[in-house]
Amino acid sequence: MATYNANQLSGAGTPIEALTGGNEYEFTIGAPTCSGSAYFTVETVRNSSGYYGGQPTNALGLYSDFVSINQDTLITSSYISSVVVPGGGGSYKFTPTSNVAISSSFLRGTGGITLNIEEISFLLGDYPNDNGAAYSLRLLNENITNVIRVENSSGLQRNFTPEEITDGTLATFCSGGSGDGVVVTWYDQSSPSSGYDLVGGGSSTTKPRIMINEVLQTENGKPCIFCTDGAYFKRDIAWTGTDRPEDYETYSVSKLTDPSSPFGRYYFDFSGANNNSLFVFGDLDITLRGKSGGITFLGGGGPPVGSQALYRTLLRFGNGELFSNTLSLVSGALLTTFIDRIYLGAQSTLGGSNTIEMKIQEFIFYDDTAGRGASIPIQENINAYYSIY
Repeated sequence: MATYNANQLSGAGTPIEALTGGNEYEFTIGAPTCSGSAYFTVETVRNSSGYYGGQPTNALGLYSDFVSINQDTLITSSYISSVVVPGGGGSYKFTPTSNVAISSSFLRGTGGITLNIEEISFLLGDYPNDNGAAYSLRLLNENITNVIRVENSSGLQRNFTPEEITDGTLATFCSGGSGDGVVVTWYDQSSPSSGYDLVGGGSSTTKPRIMINEVLQTENGKPCIFCTDGAYFKRDIAWTGTDRPEDYETYSVSKLTDPSSPFGRYYFDFSGANNNSLFVFGDLDITLRGKSGGITFLGGGGPPVGSQALYRTLLRFGNGELFSNTLSLVSGALLTTFIDRIYLGAQSTLGGSNTIEMKIQEFIFYDDTAGRGASIPIQENINAYYSIY
């Protein structure tokens, strides 16, 4: 997609790039340099008589997710759309009903504004994870609407989209009382969705929270879920039979918030007393529970503590490897096993002991048959959104 400067947008404007019908695009408009009102307009090219007759209806579609721009200023018809641009600029999303051919509309702006058009793509649309699991505070799957379910201090519950987490809707819902927002369900976004959601657990007073004292929890500028004092997530519904993954890759965006934690380390543990295939404590917040068998420990340098990181684990053909960002921390031979369920933030068949204090933003599990060969672009997608390294 493209970026347009003020000179290109001024006067007669500049021809539009091609847009695909049904795909979502974000129009980000820069701050005006003028002291008065500024406008951004998209207009279909008129016919030789100066009218719209017979011309494509390029302005038909869905206009959504207005940021800073007042949606009430939107004026639109079948052929033209226009918005008032505030002093600091803003953005909105547009999903055209039909294909918009290159140069079939003009982009115009007044007041010295700039424009960037970016197609909105979804990680799991590009890299589906059949038989997998995916949990995030952003949308990974275009077929998903709500990402979490939150309970406020009055005991009321409701679902939230990513936009509602940041636009003040969640803060309003959690205002009053303790001002906390407990994440009772983290919805599975896997593509196609398995519906195997994570359930928040912990003590009677502390469960995973996204709002604390009316403050949205964030890490590196993006919302996060804070697990402390025994809070954790677990997937009650297990993979069964031949669906149990034997080879897999996982991606986790997380941070250990208490470096002095006794679990500020990592190890691969195949089953043992707790019947787990893989635990990773400390910064990496994964427990993947599998079948019983022997234990294999992979020693090596540990992950950094107290910093947000993208962690990737890989188990394939009896070999395991752990990465922090792009750095391989440890690798070696492991016993072959299968996975049957997931815990985040706790190591126990009950999901409640040996908990870790952490902030977590995203966790994706790929059955290796789906994820193989896509590790680099998946990592690049995650890092591009979270700006981790």
